[in-house]
Amino acid sequence: MDEPTTSTEFYLDELLPQVYHELRQIAQARMAAECDTQTLQPTGLVHEVYLRFLRSGRVRWADRRELLIAAAEAMRRILIDRARSRKRQKRGGGWARVSLEEAVQSASAPDLIHMELAEALGEFEQLAPEAAQVLKLRYFGGLSLDEIAELLGLSRSTAYRRWKFGLAWLLRYLDHIERS
Repeated sequence: MDEPTTSTEFYLDELLPQVYHELRQIAQARMAAECDTQTLQPTGLVHEVYLRFLRSGRVRWADRRELLIAAAEAMRRILIDRARSRKRQKRGGGWARVSLEEAVQSASAPDLIHMELAEALGEFEQLAPEAAQVLKLRYFGGLSLDEIAELLGLSRSTAYRRWKFGLAWLLRYLDHIERS
């Protein structure tokens, strides 16, 4: 049996109409960075987030901030899952024989970047969870530092420091992978 809603809890169906436009803007910013072969549209990404929340049973939120943060994370995971799925299909899904040159030309760099970023962010989240949250909201959520500061209840300078720290760590990590 469900617990009664407290005054500080909101159901997804109550909050969604209030933040739908913001979620769509986040999705649109994220989709702008996607490869041309991406078939998912921003509205579809928002709807997929909604369905993912329903399937997981997560229907209550403390406030709009908590919902927006969770939605940005869900968008990131959906895009990574889709990239992994496309990669699996490329490794045998269609079984079409192509030359090496054709395969290299058709390789989807954004998919590879998503997977490398997912791995890097997983490690970074263990090291600095607050800075990782800023990175995810900035890169995957497409939010400005002012929006992130407001959403997380930080000063702009703290959000900026976390962003710069996270970006420096991420660039160093990816540079290390490239040299390996």
